[in-house]
Amino acid sequence: MNRNLMTNFSLYLIKLLKWLNRIQVKGKIFILADLFFSFIPGFANAQYEKPNIILVLIDDLGYGELAPYGNTFNETPNITNMVQDGMTFTNAYASAPVCSPSRASIHTGQYTARHGIYDYLSENSLNYLDPSKHVSLNEALSNAGYYTGLIGKWHLDTDFEKNPGSAETHGFDWVKGTETKYIAGGDYFYPYDKISTITDGADNEFLTDRLFSEANKFIENNKDHPFFLSLQLYSVHMTLDAPPNLVEKYKTKYDNKYGEGSSSYFDSSSPRHAGSPDNPYMAAMLERIDEGVGSIRNKLNQLDLDENTILILTSDNGGDQYVANNGGLRAAKTWLYEGGIKVPLIVCYPGKCSQGSINETPVNFIDFYPTFLELANTTSSQTLDGVSLVPLFANQNIDRDELYWYYPAGAKTWNDRKACVVRKGDYKLIYRFALAPDYYELYNLKDDPSESLNLYKTEKTKATELVNILDNWMSEMNIPKWELGEDTIFDFESEFFADYGTRGNLIGPPNTATNLEDTNHLYFQIVNNPSVENLNDSQFAGKFTRVKTGYWWALAWFQFDPVYIAATETTPKYIHALIKKPIQSKVCIQLQGENNVVSPEIIGLNTKENEWEDLVFEITNPGLYSVLQFKPDFENSANPPYPDRLSENLEIFIDDIIVNDNPIPRGEKVNEFSEVTIQNFESFFFNRWGTNGNGDGLTEDHEAFKISPNILVEKPNLSENTAVFQRKMDGEWWAYAWFEFDTIKITNVPVYLHALINKPLLSPVCVQLKDKHSSPTSNTGEIKNENQKQINHWEDLVFKINTPGNYSYLEFKPDFVKTDPSERLDTDISIYFDEILLNTNPTPRQFELTTNHFSNSHNIKVFPSITKGLINIQRDNIDPMELGIYDLNGSVLTKKILKTETYILDISNYNEGFYIMKINSPGNYRTFKIIKI
Repeated sequence: MNRNLMTNFSLYLIKLLKWLNRIQVKGKIFILADLFFSFIPGFANAQYEKPNIILVLIDDLGYGELAPYGNTFNETPNITNMVQDGMTFTNAYASAPVCSPSRASIHTGQYTARHGIYDYLSENSLNYLDPSKHVSLNEALSNAGYYTGLIGKWHLDTDFEKNPGSAETHGFDWVKGTETKYIAGGDYFYPYDKISTITDGADNEFLTDRLFSEANKFIENNKDHPFFLSLQLYSVHMTLDAPPNLVEKYKTKYDNKYGEGSSSYFDSSSPRHAGSPDNPYMAAMLERIDEGVGSIRNKLNQLDLDENTILILTSDNGGDQYVANNGGLRAAKTWLYEGGIKVPLIVCYPGKCSQGSINETPVNFIDFYPTFLELANTTSSQTLDGVSLVPLFANQNIDRDELYWYYPAGAKTWNDRKACVVRKGDYKLIYRFALAPDYYELYNLKDDPSESLNLYKTEKTKATELVNILDNWMSEMNIPKWELGEDTIFDFESEFFADYGTRGNLIGPPNTATNLEDTNHLYFQIVNNPSVENLNDSQFAGKFTRVKTGYWWALAWFQFDPVYIAATETTPKYIHALIKKPIQSKVCIQLQGENNVVSPEIIGLNTKENEWEDLVFEITNPGLYSVLQFKPDFENSANPPYPDRLSENLEIFIDDIIVNDNPIPRGEKVNEFSEVTIQNFESFFFNRWGTNGNGDGLTEDHEAFKISPNILVEKPNLSENTAVFQRKMDGEWWAYAWFEFDTIKITNVPVYLHALINKPLLSPVCVQLKDKHSSPTSNTGEIKNENQKQINHWEDLVFKINTPGNYSYLEFKPDFVKTDPSERLDTDISIYFDEILLNTNPTPRQFELTTNHFSNSHNIKVFPSITKGLINIQRDNIDPMELGIYDLNGSVLTKKILKTETYILDISNYNEGFYIMKINSPGNYRTFKIIKI
């Protein structure tokens, strides 16, 4: 008898017996069924061997958004019913903190480091899930007799013309609602922009409803044979949106909880409707998802498939930090902290999975593939990293000690997110390889689920054990590690490795910055070295003809053999390029690789004309790079419409591009300068000064920003005068002081700006150097430092400058917090800064804090330091000395001349608070802190 016919016959018989079971004593009929099938070859428990499998994957669902995981705002009763009928996992993990690699792990059963998709696939990415390299999960199930379907988001291919890695190429039997344009940004109402294959929706049809409707059709159409359905929702990915009536329902609920009208924030904050933990838009989207889950369970029950279907609900990664509730876990999507990878996981499998149970075993998306293979009683040739979870359904154990993660986070500003991780037992080790070669964090997740206490230095035995385990795994997965030495990117002594060309270098429309391409390779070629000399005696070089009418950012680019650059913020690498140009102007390079890896635009400045010169570019972003962009005349003054800055085309040469650990240019011994003082505030300002955002516009407000006596003379600041900026409550969050100084030319970078800071509160400090306030040619951009550790003490903050140029204007933004100051401050505050200098040392000036800058022969004693009124001052001699009492704004409250050995000072009329007493004689200072109670 045909196998399909046998299976169908058995299915119909099961339905008959289940119908009879509703009348007769539960259990007896199924005993009869088992006996019946046991005597018929090929029929034995046919349907039970192959349960239907439904995986519902929510996009960006935070760990704390569902009631079973502690949420009291969102309403998801059908999902709660799943929990009551199934098993809830409290240590379930996505394979990555972003969508594409996690989805690839589901469909391959492999860690990201093995399947090769490490990051979300950006628009037009060259990477995709290659069907020739994998037997995908659905293919393995299809080989076992399953009909396989995918509904919704795929995001494992972004070439929407050729679709080399589409769901269809991976063998899904039926596909509906996958993206036909790049999916970022939300697209939730019909007509759909990014899913053009759905053409028959009603106006304003909600996408989540449509996908669940398609799922129910799939179940109905395939009820007579085993099926696998991967339902991958687009919700709740930003931008959040939902039917207006539901949003209004939850806005009312929000107002009832937080106060009338407070929900208006979600319309005015941003298009992301930012806000958590209670977000009306999120709640509305989840209610629709919950209704869809309920409809699937109803459909399974109607078709008598509920007891032979495993229904799984989870999220592809942690919730987005702008909108999600991650249940108190640290960080969010894009991080390998728990908030980025720990996800809800609910498994409903009646009769096979312990009802209403909670399982604390750590599990991962890589486990779905082997789990489904065991349920389907089949095998696959695919190499698998996961293990079957079937034993857990019966409250047994699984045989595994560790779980691993690798996320190289290609985005150029995400160095802090790049990491490798191992979890073993309750311990989790994080190797943040982009911050330092040995930057580790160790957490006990059982005692510290929010990862707040780093145990790496205190539990060295456990740390060493996990470091060795992680090192071995990285070696097994061929994950690059830190390396010293030198690599050649390209030396132009051979033909280009692959593609090359120019962009933005041709005449184009006067007001559009199109990516004009030199397809004929006329403007970037390998030529004879035009000037053989000591610094460059090679035979050939690259020549970029910079067209005078091209865009200011015109560039040459080329591919090279991939080079892993193991750079970090604390231990950078340096790219050296020999450059020969006829004019002085900025040179910019940028590196790119697969999986979104990209360096920032790194800018240098050539100082010679028509001579070979080695320009050095610091890189702090590790990655496997394979493309270099060379922007050799990077002057922003030449935007369209085209000005006449250049009188002719320029021939610019480049050669011998290497990467190493040496910041010194080839042919030079030292950097350009050791140290330059910008301002020490011991004399008048060089030129203009004032404030901005602290009053009205760019003003020369000399009351809010001035030079005043140093009210706290202590190391590291023993100077007599300092600058004081009165930061006003009614100013902008970015309010700053500014001043002009003698022009300083920076050519080789990095250079470090040091500033002594004394503040009454902890908050980020930002500085910015320019050559003028408006439309500057040289501009470092805003450089933020969040390392302030003390209040009301001097400390040195360091700001790294990576942009060469001529600088003569500084902006000091000492309270750089993006909230209304009046919500944080009770009064205007005075912030002091001093001794601003530039050098090549990234280390802050370190001094032991002391108030003893005074001749020992004076032996001054002041007591008590906390008083209601009287202060006793004693000294060993009667030399006249000046005593001053200052408030924290630097205002003088009392001035006395001490002429006796003992003096009693009465401050009983002072307000309660903190004051500074300074006693001085020429060239000597001593300060004391006084608290009036």
